[in-house]
Amino acid sequence: MEESFNRISKPRTAQLVSVAAETWLKTKVAHLSPRSVIIERANLNISIPHFGKMPLCDVAADDIATSSRTISNKGGSKTVNLKWDVA
Repeated sequence: MEESFNRISKPRTAQLVSVAAETWLKTKVAHLSPRSVIIERANLNISIPHFGKMPLCDVAADDIATSSRTISNKGGSKTVNLKWDVA
């Protein structure tokens, strides 16, 4: 009743990065070429192991920078910088 009368909605619960990433990709599939979907999936597969179990709201810029350095030091892709552009 509160939702309809006073337009008060339930507070959203914290969403995991892995869930948010999948939701984001599903919304983009209709607008991306099949090749771009493959690229985006590969980019997410780089980030999900580092952030997948974290609540999205807890990911900070320094977490992203640390993860990016870790991936780069292991010889990984630099595309992680593109996905987490916080500037």
